[in-house]
Amino acid sequence: MPTPQKLYLGDNLITPPWPNYGILDRLADSPNIPGGSFGFYASINTGAVAHVKTPWAEIDASTAKTVDFIDVYLLNSALSATNSSALLDIAVGAVGSEVVIVSNLPVGYGNQWSNRIRVPVRVAAGVRLSVRVQGVRVSALHAQAFDLRRLPDGAGRGPDHLVTMGTNLATSQGVVVPAATVANVRTPWVEVVASSIERFSAVILGVQFAGDTITSGNLVVDVGIGPAGAEVVVVPDVPYSANTAEFIQGWTDSLFAADIPAGSRIAVRMQNAQLANPIDITVIGVPAMV
Repeated sequence: MPTPQKLYLGDNLITPPWPNYGILDRLADSPNIPGGSFGFYASINTGAVAHVKTPWAEIDASTAKTVDFIDVYLLNSALSATNSSALLDIAVGAVGSEVVIVSNLPVGYGNQWSNRIRVPVRVAAGVRLSVRVQGVRVSALHAQAFDLRRLPDGAGRGPDHLVTMGTNLATSQGVVVPAATVANVRTPWVEVVASSIERFSAVILGVQFAGDTITSGNLVVDVGIGPAGAEVVVVPDVPYSANTAEFIQGWTDSLFAADIPAGSRIAVRMQNAQLANPIDITVIGVPAMV
């Protein structure tokens, strides 16, 4: 496995290892959580029409403290022999005036505890937080649990928004990376965005399957930047497991340090042994704090 990269928020080193729970304070449990296992919880049914955003569901009426990270846990969105691609938005603001701060975070193909996505986005104290989803399946339950975490006072701050790249709202997926044709050899690069709009200090990888039949096995994903044919890997060898029950499990957190200049072409590729399992990938940029 590659050596973990370092990532700073302000002057505060938060990797390696990722995540460093020693410096992250967890906000208190919400009283309406079954068993109190998580800070907050949302159980949302997709709408009667595929790929249409649901109404907003509140997860916190008023944040008790400033939030620096939102941990998103994917619970039971997978269904056997079914495409379960889905996208999650996170917003701040009063009812009817929600402002999206994280858009189209992939949350399909999840199984109980299968993935945690660490989202570094700053939310002020006293702010209402809400979420909504869209997906391939109609009237389908998508349950997510959330932990709200904060850095110690004076430890720096994160961005107030993220930049989502590669999403196809018509399919609730990211860019599709076709199945490998040669076992254990990298696929060709697939472009996510021709020119990034900001400089990024890290990226979140959102990986789903691009179909409804999965072969069990392992795969790795790379993120690269640069012109076609001259890509340079900036996030290497991110490992995932595939399961015939149609869920995907990451072996690490989904947030990775990567210095990506503004105006960069960003691309992705994968490798596996199964000669199956096309995947779709969304890359979410974490703006550099300068």
